[in-house]
Amino acid sequence: MYEKNNDINCRVFFVGGGMFILSSFLLSRLWKLQVSEQDKYLLLSDKNRIRITPLFPKRGIFFDRNGNELALNSSNFKLTYSSGSSLPDEVIIKKISNELSLNNNEIKKINKRIFNEKLKKIDIKENLTIDEISALNFLSDDLESFLIEDDSKRSYINSKSFSHLIGYTGLKNDSNSKSLKTIGISGLELKFDHILSGHLGYVKTEVNSEEKNVRILEENKAINGQDLVLTIDQDLQNAVHKIMGNNIGAATVMNVQNGEILAMCSTPSFDSNKFIDGFSYDEWNKISEDERKPFLNKAINGEYPPGSTFKIVTTLAGLEDGLLKPDDKVFCNGKTKYGQRNFHCWKDKGHKEVDLRKAIKESCDVYFYDLARRLGIEKITNMALRLGFGKNFDLISNNERNGLVPTKNWIENNINNNWNLGDTLVAGIGQGYISATPLQLNVMISMIANKGFYIEPKIIKSPNLNQKNKIRPAGFNFSNLDLLRNLLDVAVNEKGSNAYSSRIEIDSWRMAGKTGTSQVKEITEEERKEEIIVSKIRKERDHALFVGYAPTTQPKYSVSIVIEHGGSGSQKAAPLGRDILLACQKIKTQASKA
Repeated sequence: MYEKNNDINCRVFFVGGGMFILSSFLLSRLWKLQVSEQDKYLLLSDKNRIRITPLFPKRGIFFDRNGNELALNSSNFKLTYSSGSSLPDEVIIKKISNELSLNNNEIKKINKRIFNEKLKKIDIKENLTIDEISALNFLSDDLESFLIEDDSKRSYINSKSFSHLIGYTGLKNDSNSKSLKTIGISGLELKFDHILSGHLGYVKTEVNSEEKNVRILEENKAINGQDLVLTIDQDLQNAVHKIMGNNIGAATVMNVQNGEILAMCSTPSFDSNKFIDGFSYDEWNKISEDERKPFLNKAINGEYPPGSTFKIVTTLAGLEDGLLKPDDKVFCNGKTKYGQRNFHCWKDKGHKEVDLRKAIKESCDVYFYDLARRLGIEKITNMALRLGFGKNFDLISNNERNGLVPTKNWIENNINNNWNLGDTLVAGIGQGYISATPLQLNVMISMIANKGFYIEPKIIKSPNLNQKNKIRPAGFNFSNLDLLRNLLDVAVNEKGSNAYSSRIEIDSWRMAGKTGTSQVKEITEEERKEEIIVSKIRKERDHALFVGYAPTTQPKYSVSIVIEHGGSGSQKAAPLGRDILLACQKIKTQASKA
């Protein structure tokens, strides 16, 4: 009897102990669920009832100075599938189909394309609504390899004439919205992407078990990108593009009083809308391998020897220094010799006796060899720097070129002080080491036109963006500037001048300026003897340049032109300069009558 009771007591003990242990475990687990892991399950609960919908900003629009639209937006958000290591299961496709209200035929087509076709990217549905974007975003954790893509199209009104200026856009992954967003790739689209793109917003909504909206919990509105008004005149930009035609090079037009760029053209150009619509394989190969470099904005990234346009710098350096007098004479017989080397004038038989007026009018090289010798390289390069050479204006791209001014520091660091007199002589006529961009050449001629005020080029009219547009006196002697302006008038408008055939015959629109022809390949003595001056190889031909302004009485417009391998500046570049300055004044006259 005792043993039987003892056996019962043991069983009760073990059963009771087991129940106690089980109860303790359950209580412990319940405590963990309710207290220790409360945050985790609240988060999961929130995730199952809260939907976050991204609100996409509109990209800012470009306008010209007169309010004409230059770049437009057309919205299109689409769902795409990118092939990965794993294929989506049918449950996910079913969920997507439900949210997008796809019918059975559409579902079959999608399944076939995903599972049967070797495509890297498949468009599931375009022109998604806000509700569809919201629903898909709610499923985002299940949608591996699926992406909401901002395929909003950026279209350009003047897609060829503005291609280097405005540039174009592309797509980039946005981790915040799990979608692709539009970003600037080149030109002003890239330079001011942070202003144009705006800021993503969102709406946080509570949904019920049927995934229907119950209430809005939080809303953070998207901030649209800011519109930009350019200083460019659309009509003038198109006119300059047409005038440049099939030439390879660049032209810039600026308001000499405030530095506003009115036109900037680089040729050949490209169609910026092609980056939106897409190039064919052949089209892309053709344009990317084109030796004329259509993607390069030559106005700010092309570096060229300034040739005889640089004689403006050498002349002003001599006048400001006081060693150059207008009546100083040099005899030119077609060349001059320093050391063992001959330095030739462009005119083989020479200009005979030359003073400053004749030297500028006929662009005598020998006169400026002599002036450069007397000045020395430091005085020449110091004047070049004062007139805007060697400066990066940081206008359109972050890799704008500086050109090259061979300063004392540059000479020490780059050619180990191996600078000789010959280098100084050719620098005086804009050859040798010195180079400049077309924009820098425009700044130089603008400072002469506005009587010595330094201006920073400006391309954004509004908003202000803290642009450096400070106009300040450069400290030149006004009488020297008046003399130089008179000489540049003579260089175009007096009979016998190199640019006389390109003058503007309307007195009120009269232009002044200076031509330039810069050598690309040195002509040997043997070639001179055989009179092989113009190379049969296009790449070895001279560049043609012109800088000028109009009207001469009260200058407003300045122009700089470089035509790569165009030959003579007076024959090729000056006529284009005339046509551009005429277009400036015609457009202004037409606008005032409107």
